[in-house]
Amino acid sequence: MTAVQEETKFQYGEELQIITNELEFNTNFEKWLKENGMIKNGTDYRSVAVIGGQSSGKSTLLNLVFESKFLEMDQLKGRSQTTKGIWLARNHSAKILVFDIEGTDSKERGDQRLTFAQTTSLFALFISDVLIINMWTHDVGKHEAANYSLLERIFEVNLKLREQHFSKKLLFVLRDFDPSTGNFESMTSELVKDINAIWDKIYKPAEYANTKAADFFKFEFEALPHKNYQKEEFYAKAKALKERFEVTAPNSLFVSDEAQNNLPIDALPRFVETAWETIRHNKEFNLPDQRAMVANYRCNEIKEEAMKEVEWDIAELEGDSAKGVVEDFGAKCGAILKKV
Repeated sequence: MTAVQEETKFQYGEELQIITNELEFNTNFEKWLKENGMIKNGTDYRSVAVIGGQSSGKSTLLNLVFESKFLEMDQLKGRSQTTKGIWLARNHSAKILVFDIEGTDSKERGDQRLTFAQTTSLFALFISDVLIINMWTHDVGKHEAANYSLLERIFEVNLKLREQHFSKKLLFVLRDFDPSTGNFESMTSELVKDINAIWDKIYKPAEYANTKAADFFKFEFEALPHKNYQKEEFYAKAKALKERFEVTAPNSLFVSDEAQNNLPIDALPRFVETAWETIRHNKEFNLPDQRAMVANYRCNEIKEEAMKEVEWDIAELEGDSAKGVVEDFGAKCGAILKKV
């Protein structure tokens, strides 16, 4: 696969197609981070991704919650593919990376839709602190429509993430919920029952044979009313959900200390590209090895940058040493070390 890179000047806050329609990684990711002011965040950032059926309102939800500008479906033109590949934005405070994933069950993908959905869903799980699963209320309990097959694959792969400092957060957002015709507690109970059934049936290595889904995931559930027929209630709920994506909120969806496990954001582009290659080509998934690779890469980059700062001083000291004994040699070496 050839990564995509174009000489592009990004406007502040502009969205980036990080994975193209042809499944190529966009190497402008690092440039985008710099031009959006995120590169200075160090490890102080979070990431959110959304998966769900095509035309289920994923982009609309992200735009409301994170003030992004993802392309939304034109309802007057009927349901069709809007998000192609994977798009990236950042929230208003530039502390959250937001990934909008192409919808599942896409007729435009044809026979490749299942493979594509699995690949992008695994990627979404891998890169996100909170993975939003956007689904219609009336699809609760349906296997394919509710993307239960994707959950099976996500659960299985999660067991291969050998370095897991905290449980993955899965947020189920139930769309078009009408309290007059449905009971939220009953629906969430049914979802939990289905989740546990999926976990029980997946293949698990011997050391995980007696585990439960709740040992690896934290499940949250939110219901959103109909956007057109219950506008006031819909926007009120969306606002409340937005507040839950504030790190300091009492009921925040983020774990307060999870950012300490982040890679420095300047190392993230290489890490994400490698992860995409690994997932897309179905290679052995080894998270610690990937992290070690990026850590070594960044250490070498930092070393090279430091050496450039003092290469003239070292050359000068070497030249003096070739001529004979250098007075205060130790002090001069110490002065060079202080520069780096």
